[in-house]
Amino acid sequence: MASNFVPMETTSPTKLFHIERRDNVSILRLAPHPFTQRYESIHHEYNAVMRQMEDLSPPYLVFDFSDCRYIDSIMVGTMAQLTRRARTLDGNAVLIHVSNQIEEMLRSLMMLESRKAAWQKYPSLEDAIAYLPW
Repeated sequence: MASNFVPMETTSPTKLFHIERRDNVSILRLAPHPFTQRYESIHHEYNAVMRQMEDLSPPYLVFDFSDCRYIDSIMVGTMAQLTRRARTLDGNAVLIHVSNQIEEMLRSLMMLESRKAAWQKYPSLEDAIAYLPW
């Protein structure tokens, strides 16, 4: 798959995600401490990602936990809503670089690698892209 890398924005301490786009794949790298973000910031970034998905056909989201070691229920809910929207548009979402702590939290919520799974996880972006479409 040829890649057209398009940086969507720069990293900022007030950002929830650093977003990169490669063709119809949006890579959403979570901030180190996304649970410290205010509701307005989360809502603003959620809306921005929702708008970007409309331009992708179909939209594929990769939630990258490279820098993130903990998330709260608000972040899980935000990710779930973005995933549902991607699937409504015939896309999907996956997780990469997931720490043991986050993996256990998602597994306890039955959102990882179960019959009710919301996301599959891959060890790297390259692995995730190799298995497109998910």
